[in-house]
Amino acid sequence: MLPIYLDITGFNVLVLGGGYEATKKVGRLLRHGAGKIVVYSLDFSDELRRLAGEGLVELVEGDVRDLDRVARLIDWADLIIYTVPGLEDVERWVVDRCRRGRKLHIMSTNASITQAALPVEVELHGLRFTVFSGGKSTLVALKALEMIRECLGDRRELALLLEAMYYLKVYMKERGVPYKVRMMLYRELFRDEALNNYILSGDLDAAKRYIKRYVDSAMKQSK
Repeated sequence: MLPIYLDITGFNVLVLGGGYEATKKVGRLLRHGAGKIVVYSLDFSDELRRLAGEGLVELVEGDVRDLDRVARLIDWADLIIYTVPGLEDVERWVVDRCRRGRKLHIMSTNASITQAALPVEVELHGLRFTVFSGGKSTLVALKALEMIRECLGDRRELALLLEAMYYLKVYMKERGVPYKVRMMLYRELFRDEALNNYILSGDLDAAKRYIKRYVDSAMKQSK
């Protein structure tokens, strides 16, 4: 699988199943800006009913074995998430329908046939870390995430360095620095001892002033 982050803003999302797994997936979809979310199931968790009451999701009662109805919903959706266990024939049918319609699909019940996945994640210092076990064990993935949190949780310099490098990127674009020069300066400053000393001392403002001087000097020398 190719690791990729996907902007789902405005996506029509179909969630098949209304239990615990579906509820978790819907929560993450809402946090990341999905458009309209339709949950299709014979029954729904209390949390899904609450979200529906707030107008955040639409609940459609029905059986995933009603393939004609599911087909129409798949045709409407941009992203399909399947969460109903124990129906292997339906799983394979959903995958086939999605593939023929070139629909992005996540099979939460069967990692061996899924096209995409929603791995567990944590955000630290402005950086997002995800761990994917390929369906082997989410618990182990969660343990790995906790180890990442313990290792990097107090490394505040990462957040400062990230802000400094982003400032560098924006400043060079504002100055009209040519692409090849930007790439050269970006790598140079990342390794620059003086800049890193400002970061380690926690002085982001001084780091930004240093970046401006460095870029301005490089531009003068290139003329």
